[in-house]
Amino acid sequence: MTPRILRRLSPKRLIWPIVLGLGVVTWLFIDSFDREAFARINWTWRSLVLLILAFGCMFVRDIAYMYRMRLLTGGRISYRRSLGIALLWEFGSAVTPASLGGSPLAVLLLSKSGLGAGRSTAVVMFCLFLDGLVLILAIPLLVIILGRIVIAPPMHYFHDIAIQGIVQGLIVASIVSFCIYTTWTAILGYGLFVNPKGIKRLLYRVFSMRFLKRWQKGAIRAGSDIIIASAEIREKTAWYWLRAFIATACSWTGRFMVAIMLLMMFFPGTIDWLLVMGRQAIMQVLLMSTPTPGASGIAELSLPTFLVEYVPGGLEAPMSLLWRGITYYMYLFIGVYLLPRWLKRLFSTGRGNA
Repeated sequence: MTPRILRRLSPKRLIWPIVLGLGVVTWLFIDSFDREAFARINWTWRSLVLLILAFGCMFVRDIAYMYRMRLLTGGRISYRRSLGIALLWEFGSAVTPASLGGSPLAVLLLSKSGLGAGRSTAVVMFCLFLDGLVLILAIPLLVIILGRIVIAPPMHYFHDIAIQGIVQGLIVASIVSFCIYTTWTAILGYGLFVNPKGIKRLLYRVFSMRFLKRWQKGAIRAGSDIIIASAEIREKTAWYWLRAFIATACSWTGRFMVAIMLLMMFFPGTIDWLLVMGRQAIMQVLLMSTPTPGASGIAELSLPTFLVEYVPGGLEAPMSLLWRGITYYMYLFIGVYLLPRWLKRLFSTGRGNA
């Protein structure tokens, strides 16, 4: 398994997400960029501060992930190593299909750091469950607070009928993705906390169907992972899980705040922070189900679509480029720098010190 994971993360594979993402941004520049609108932006010290704060929000995200990693490993991995694994997990997610994520790399790094294969799998399963739980709780809560406006942007902002059709398609895909993601998170939670063996049997039966049989081995492996993770859970207290949940909520909040900081640079009016965060939560669930590496191409198009009220016309391209630069491309460069050093340490000494 290890060589296959590393092949997926080879530098040659970086070209595809970069080409896809920058290709969409280039198309946005050609199709909609407005020089006059860009010239009207009042570039001041406030703009620089907001840009720095946008990077700071991602730093908060990484620190929260680092703390969660340290907590879930029972303190057996240092803060420095936990941060490195969190960064490389993000890198793994950036260069593999978003629907797969960087979980296999995270398991590899944790196990090679001395945690053991079983416990490494358990930690990753915990993280996936917590991420899912935060998103599926946040979206309905924000819909209750703000109404249906959270689910979709107003159609009157899109003047072209063809564009309206694309937007409506994205909205439907988001709702379907949310239902699938909620179902998977519920199954994962039931397996982790209630009946892990029952979930493994269910996965086996479901994936015994002829049209699903090609994924049966992966489903059985997932069921075995849930059983391993469930055994770890029984030792944990409510206070332990509350801290892990808060860390996860802080990490997602930090990530979603990046767009808010950037919007405040471009948009002259008042921004509804809760609405922007709710739309991003919906968008994130959609991006998690996309087949492209790191949701490249789709993410660049989705941000100005879901936040159309706050992205000034003609500035969709620079907004998308800045947002993806901070939340995505930055991790590609970090991963290219960190991964070879980590692998050299892990496979030469058996433990990572990065």
